[in-house]
Amino acid sequence: MNFGDVLLLSSSGLVAGAINALAGGGTIFTFSALVAVGLPAVTANATSAVSVLPGQIASTFAYRCKIARAFRRLLPFSIVSAIGGILGGLLLLNTEEGAFRALVPFLILFAAVLFMIAPHIATLGERLASRRKKDPPGPLATGLQGLVAIYGGYFGAGMRIMMLASLFPYRRT
Repeated sequence: MNFGDVLLLSSSGLVAGAINALAGGGTIFTFSALVAVGLPAVTANATSAVSVLPGQIASTFAYRCKIARAFRRLLPFSIVSAIGGILGGLLLLNTEEGAFRALVPFLILFAAVLFMIAPHIATLGERLASRRKKDPPGPLATGLQGLVAIYGGYFGAGMRIMMLASLFPYRRT
């Protein structure tokens, strides 16, 4: 690995961390940089997911009080997310490199479209939230979270926006 590769990877890591702290979507930068330095796409995707783990742990720690207050409401989502993430990861590991490489442009396009329409998703979520009952999220929301988790375990970019869209109507104000 040469100095340029190290600079590219370090820069993409810093940019991804900053973007993830603000809105999410930094894995597109880390994934692209890892592919650019020669890692196979599946390996780059898995490495990119692991590279943002410290930020995820820090976020969890920062919101630990809110998480504790909502623990009972979050438990079903946490369980289905763990199962979905494992399923998505297994799907990724069982996808041939060539097939995954062919899917990557479409996955990145999908993530980019999600980022572009995120404000509209938030507006829709606010409308749904104003109409929701005080009941806890039901099977539909839990199932949607499971699908989002499978996607997240498989690729991940844009997952935060999908999660916000699927769970927004159930937020507590």
